This record gives sequence, structure tokens and C-alpha cells, in this order.
Amino acid sequence: MNYGDAAVLVQSISKAEIILGGAAAGVMPEQLLRFSGIKYAVPGNGEHVFTEILSRLAKKQDFSGLPGVASIIDGKFRMNEHPAACGNAAPLTNF
Repeated sequence: MNYGDAAVLVQSISKAEIILGGAAAGVMPEQLLRFSGIKYAVPGNGEHVFTEILSRLAKKQDFSGLPGVASIIDGKFRMNEHPAACGNAAPLTNF
């Protein structure tokens, strides 16, 4: 099963937003998003942005513009600069 097949399966039984991460998302985020049909990825270290993504999802707010998020919306790829790359990394939450 590949990313695209997995996405179709999950989306057929859940309304959960799928957000990709990991090594492939860091190396080739646009290709991975286009191949899988998923709208969002977090290239690089997701610890700095994922808690904010979850917070915005809970509030039903858009998160596509967050630093560290790559997206394909209406066929257009967008990759926002990662906060760690610009020295604005948020502190990690201690769970």
C-alpha cells in the first residue's frame, strides 16, 4: 500500500485531516503531496509546528499559512519557511 492508497482508505472512513511528515516530506514535499493527493505536509522538524496545527484544527481554523507547513491548494504548491530556518522556532511543549 502506498501513500495514495492509504489516504483514500483513511478518507473513506474518517473526516480526519491527513498531514504528512517524515523524511520524504522533507526531501520532496511537493512530489509527495501530488502523488498522495493529500493537501498538507510538515517538512523537517514538526515538533515546532504540529501543536499549533492541532490547536487550529480543533478550532476549525486554517493552518496552511503556518511557518513549516507545505500545502497544495487548488493545484498550487506552497511551502512556508520553517520557523527554525528563520530563528523563530517556538519552544517545545513539555507533555
